[in-house]
Amino acid sequence: MSYALKTAQVGFLMTTPGSIELAAALAKEAGIPKQNVFLLEGELPGYITVQDLIRIGKSYGKSC
Repeated sequence: MSYALKTAQVGFLMTTPGSIELAAALAKEAGIPKQNVFLLEGELPGYITVQDLIRIGKSYGKSC
């Protein structure tokens, strides 16, 4: 899987809390920074959730 991530030049990875250990290891091997690994559901310390991304997006206002 890390080969596929590298080959596709993936910059972001989304996963679930149950798969975070594997996803974090694969992301590291592929050169994807931890801050670019997002959780689709739930929360874990040190990881940004999809809900966080939505809040960040809304903070830019409607003009963006």
